[in-house]
Amino acid sequence: GITGVTTSAQTLLDSEEIKQAAANLSAALQEFQSLNQKLAAQVDPLSDEINQTAQKTRETLERIQLAAENIRRATQPGSGLRLQLDDTLAQIADAANAIRNFANFLERNPNALLAGKASGEKTHPVKNPPLPSEKPAQPAE
Repeated sequence: GITGVTTSAQTLLDSEEIKQAAANLSAALQEFQSLNQKLAAQVDPLSDEINQTAQKTRETLERIQLAAENIRRATQPGSGLRLQLDDTLAQIADAANAIRNFANFLERNPNALLAGKASGEKTHPVKNPPLPSEKPAQPAE
């Protein structure tokens, strides 16, 4: 149920796999940057095409590093995204509890929707207008 979803989301956000994946990505990006620097130092600086490729590679690397950092920030405890997710999951759990309580009430009082509130009940059923099939009979003329 909702508790399982909440627990699964918390486990995912706290998982070492996510943290390790971000660390591995960062390490791989650093190796890639080092290789890119070595390559740039060895090529003929007059070759426009190679320089453009190296520049695009650096820009791509920067975007990848930014994405890795955003993932790291978003998944750490106390981050805005994490707080919003925790709040949303708490609201879902509250809603599930309210629905469960209402279902339990209806189970104990199956006629509650038809008969209305029994004396002493704490709930306040909503009075709905009559359905079209329940139109009051019109007097005969």
